[in-house]
Amino acid sequence: MSAATQAASVRADTFLDTGVLLYATAPNDRRCAAAMQALAAGGVTSRQVLSEFTAIAYGQLGLSWPDVREALSIFSVLCPKPITVELSTYERALELADQESLVFQDALIAASALMAGCSRLLSSMAQDGRVLGDQLVVCNPFGPPPKCGFRKGVGVAMSDVGRIYPI
Repeated sequence: MSAATQAASVRADTFLDTGVLLYATAPNDRRCAAAMQALAAGGVTSRQVLSEFTAIAYGQLGLSWPDVREALSIFSVLCPKPITVELSTYERALELADQESLVFQDALIAASALMAGCSRLLSSMAQDGRVLGDQLVVCNPFGPPPKCGFRKGVGVAMSDVGRIYPI
């Protein structure tokens, strides 16, 4: 499936957090395959997630700037139109942090997902199957089969990611 065809079938109901993007670029990590499958299905992300990915990929994981740019280019096809964090998103994040006992960065990701109208958040930030804000189900794609419907082994191969980060 071409990148253009893949972009046309993006899952608008699923929000991908920073961990999914990071593990998709970590071929030696046991979570890489699940992250690549989740990313290959497409979804929604935010500028916050892309910023966190960039800082961690370069600063902590040691990816080169060209590799970071190429990964971001792939993400832009599979997760087009990242959500912009507005003041209202911060306000919703503060509510979620308080009501759901989340650290603020996680609450901001959850708030972005809710503001985008997503019903699923692919993340390891909270217990699999946990509902945030009465509508957002956290789905951990890296553990046992999740409660929210995502299953390992479903998705398409990401030849572009495999080319950048051989698996």
